[in-house]
This record gives sequence, structure tokens and C-alpha cells, in this order.
Amino acid sequence: MSSIPTNVRAAAALQVLSSVRSDMATRQKRIATGLEVASTKDDSAKYIRAQNLRGHILMQQSVGDTLDRWKSTTDIAISGAETISDLVNRLQEKSLMLQDAANDRASTRAIRKDMQALIEQIGGIVDSSAFSGTNLLKGKAFTETVTQTRYSLPASSVNPGPLLASLRSSQQAGAMPPDTLETILNGTRRLSLPASPLTPQTFNDLIGSYSANDPGYLPVTDNAARSYSVAAGDTPGRVNLLIDTGSTLFEGSSGSGEVEIWQNGVRVAASGQAYAADGNAVAPALSQDGPFILSFDYDPANGRDIQIRVPQGNKGLAIEGLQLQDPAQAIPKPSEHWTSAIVYETHAPFDPPVDSADPEEVAFARHDPLGESALPEGVRAQFSLDPGGQAARIDLSFDAYELPDTMEIWQDGVRLAATGQPAVSQGAPVGEGLPRSGLNLLSFDYDPVKGPLSITVNGAQHDTASAWAIGAVSMREIGSPFAADTAKSVNGLHRVAFSNVAYDFITDTRGGSERIMSRDLTARTLDLDPLDWENPEGIVAKVHEASRKVLAALTYFGAHSRGLDMRQENGSKQGDVTTQALGNLVDADLSAEAAKSEALRIREQLALQGLSIANQQPALMLKLFGQ
Repeated sequence: MSSIPTNVRAAAALQVLSSVRSDMATRQKRIATGLEVASTKDDSAKYIRAQNLRGHILMQQSVGDTLDRWKSTTDIAISGAETISDLVNRLQEKSLMLQDAANDRASTRAIRKDMQALIEQIGGIVDSSAFSGTNLLKGKAFTETVTQTRYSLPASSVNPGPLLASLRSSQQAGAMPPDTLETILNGTRRLSLPASPLTPQTFNDLIGSYSANDPGYLPVTDNAARSYSVAAGDTPGRVNLLIDTGSTLFEGSSGSGEVEIWQNGVRVAASGQAYAADGNAVAPALSQDGPFILSFDYDPANGRDIQIRVPQGNKGLAIEGLQLQDPAQAIPKPSEHWTSAIVYETHAPFDPPVDSADPEEVAFARHDPLGESALPEGVRAQFSLDPGGQAARIDLSFDAYELPDTMEIWQDGVRLAATGQPAVSQGAPVGEGLPRSGLNLLSFDYDPVKGPLSITVNGAQHDTASAWAIGAVSMREIGSPFAADTAKSVNGLHRVAFSNVAYDFITDTRGGSERIMSRDLTARTLDLDPLDWENPEGIVAKVHEASRKVLAALTYFGAHSRGLDMRQENGSKQGDVTTQALGNLVDADLSAEAAKSEALRIREQLALQGLSIANQQPALMLKLFGQ
């Protein structure tokens, strides 16, 4: 028995018909949507690429909207500035007329009235030059952050004065934003005596109260007579009193002084007099060049209190050391110690205010690419330093802040120290410097016979926005331990300042940005309000300077406007290219799809006819056999 389900030809015709209708549905969908790839079901690879392009097009449109907005903002500012320039030109004319009419009161009043009206118009033009809430012709009151950064290292036992003087004269202690206040502080020079186990605590208390960190550390601050009493204790020995003169001088002692030591009514030691053993009396003090040591043999049986007397006329004299030692030992020699520091002061407006800011943050806050640059000056540097004529172990702190920098220290063709390399002694060479961020410590041995030091900071590859600073220096005897750490203190303070406003906006789909700064052209900022009408010559000068400021603003805004034109044109071209690429990837060829659709309709008709014929054959066979 035969039927439709077992009709092979009918089944084949039905399969062809189904395929044709599926193809027709696809073609009709492409014609309706205009897309060859409308879903990931059509072609996953092409669809993913197309989605990426669509996202890029949306970002390009967003960037284009931003550029359009800032182009309009800039053009309105230009229009306002051009009008102000015309007004200032008229003011220049009027100011000369005012100067010529100085003796004609009626003319002077009329000209003054005209000038005041022109100045008032400037304010109106500025106020009307805003677009979308932004006015490029106005500044703003900010909270300015002033940051003081101070660096220091352990005290030097070799005089660092020549090195500090060389660093100061090089004017290359750091790469800082413009207007940074750089102060190389010589600090203090102190003398001391070696420690002695016999010294009573009362002696240390007397000297300690006049420490270098105490504003009153100089016991003799004027020419008045002074007297200091101190208990010497129960242990006999030799008392040594260390005196310095001209102690405020970093380079060394200067001048002379007079000092006496008394015990129980007896003058036991005096400047300018020889040491007397066994506590015998000495003659009155004579003037003696400092520094010097007064010594006497202390016997508690003669009284446990001693008195240090400074006659009048000894301003600048300082008590630096007081010691009790074994008389069998030689009278010690004093040791010198120098403390020094380097301080950097930066300033920048921040909105909102910040507690403090490093120099790189300051540079970013203030930098105006088409206007006033605030990038650090001297990022790449090479200079010489002369530490003087005494061999020493030198420690140098180098602050690279956030952006990495490289420093190398050379002498006589040998690299003695470098960032990223461990310290070595005896002038041995070290490896090439490596870029480092943050606070670094470079230590090396200096030999004056080999000549001055050569300092190099950063090579060809460096970030122009990077700041760096030589923080502090310390010089000690060869063989001293390398410094383990360097001190850095940061203090910030706030003050109100009026400044132009920085506006940053996106310029491309990769996140690139551009900065435009406002240019305050109000009459007050142009120094046209108020004017001293009794000084016509001064008014001429002020109006001329105002014209210069307005023209500078026009130059600045003009450069930005041309740059925005180029960015808009480039963005439009990129958008067209991206849109075309998307179309090439997913758009359907409508003429081709229409032709294919027409061909499929013909195939559909043929398939229907074939199916009809195939379905008629079983009926004929059944009729033939009489069924």
C-alpha cells in the first residue's frame, strides 16, 4: 500500500519548499532591517565586532558633544573678549585725551564720565559671556594650599658648608614647578666633648637646656653679665668647660670671649690663663679666641657647687660642653657637628582644598599647556658639586615623588652612587642607575684628590611632568656607618587666593583630555577699577597694561578655538570611517537581496508544483488497481 508519507518524491519536494521558504524569510528580514548581521545568531564574529564599533561610535558622539560644548564656550568667550578689547581701545583713546585735558576741568569731567561708562560696560560683557554655566572671562576665589617640605639627615662631623654652598650656587637642587621657594639651610654648628662616666647628670641638664632645638640655646644673647651655678657632685676629677664664640656662624668660631669658673669663692679657671692643678686660684679672665676649654681639678671637699661667670660684653658666647673626667686622662679636644636641611615651598589652588600637595600634584593643578607652564623645571639635569678639601663619607637624600627618576653621582669617571644600587665604600663603582619613586638615599666615599662630583639626573627617557629634589646632605669621616634613613616632614597651610579657573574636558575616546584656563577680564582684575583720576599718566599706563592682558587672552582663546576646530574635524572624519566600517561589516546589499528574494519566489512556485505532481501519483496508482 502506498501513501503520502511513503511518497519519496513528495518528501523531497516538501524539503525543497521548506528550504526555499526559510531562505526567503532571511532575505525579507535583511530587506526589512537593512542588516545582513542583526544578531549573534546570524554571525557571532561579525556581530561582536559590530557591537564594538557601535560602542566606539557612541563614545565618539559623546566626545563630539563635549567638543561642541567647549567650542561654543570658547567662541562666546572670544566674542566677549573682542568686545572688551574694543572698549579698552576706546579707553586708551580717552586716557590720552584725559592726559591732554589735565588743565581743563570741564573736559576732564566729561572724559572721566565716558571712561567710567566704558568700564561699566566691561563688567556687563564679562557677565554675559557664559555658556552652559561656564564663564571663561571670570576667575574664582580658591583655597590655596602652601606646602613646605623639609628634609634632614644625621648631623655632619665633616663641615658640609662647601657642599651646601656649591649646591646653592648650582641652582639645581631640584626640579620644581615655577615659583617654588627653595631654601638651603646651613642650620647650626655645635661643639661637644666626649662622654665621660664621671660626668654628673646636673652637668648634662645645664648643657641640655641650651640645645640647638631650643630658641634659648645661646646662654649669652646680649652683652649683660651672666652667671650659672651647677652642683658638681661627690666625685673628684677634672672639670672641663667648653666655650665657643661666634656660635651662630655655620663655618666656624669668630671673635673672642671671657669666662671664669669659681668654686667656694676661689677663681679656679679663667680664659686666657694657664691650667692650674689641684684647684689653685688663677688670675682674672682675659679675652681668648674661641673655641677654648677651661679646666680645673675639682675636689668636693672645697665645695660641691661651681659657678660659671660670663662678664658683660660677651654677646654670642655659648657654653657647649661641661664634663667631669679622670685627671689621669688628657684634656679632650672638642668635636664639631653640623646640622643642615633643605626646605621647598610650593603653592597651588585646589578645589576642594587638600591638606598638602607634592610638587608633581602642584604642577598638575597649575599647568596650562597653551598658557603658563607649571611643569617642573630642570627635570633632566647635569651639574657639578664641590664638597671641599676634606675626604668624607657623604649621604644624600633624593626624593623622586610619584613619577620615577634616576640619579647618578660620578667622580673622575667612576659612578660612585646611583638610584636602585646598594651603597659601596672606598670609591668602588656601582651599576647603572635605575628609575625609582619616593625617597631614596645615596651614600658614597668622596676623595677630594679626584676632583669635584658630577651629578646626572634622568636620561633621554623621562617624564616631563616629573619633579625631584635633593633633600639633604650629610658628611662624616670615612668609615662611618652609612646613614640608615632620612627624615622628611611635610606641613601644609591654607590661604585664600584669587585665580583663573582650570577646566579639563575629554578630547578623544581613549580618555585624553585638554585643559583650558579662564582669563579674568573683569575691570578689577584689569586694574581699571578703581582708577586714580588725579594721576592721568598712571591711568594711561594702566589702560595700556589692560589692553595687553586682553590681547593675551584673545591669543590664548584663539589657539584653543583653532585646536578645537581641528579636533572636531578629526572626530567627524573618525566617526565617518567608523560608521562606514560598521556598514561594511553588517549592512545588507538591498539590491542583491531583492534579486535573490525574487529568485526564491520562483523556486517556491516550482517546489509547490513539484509537490502537487508528487502527491497526484499515489492516487493514479490506486485508481489503476481499482482501489
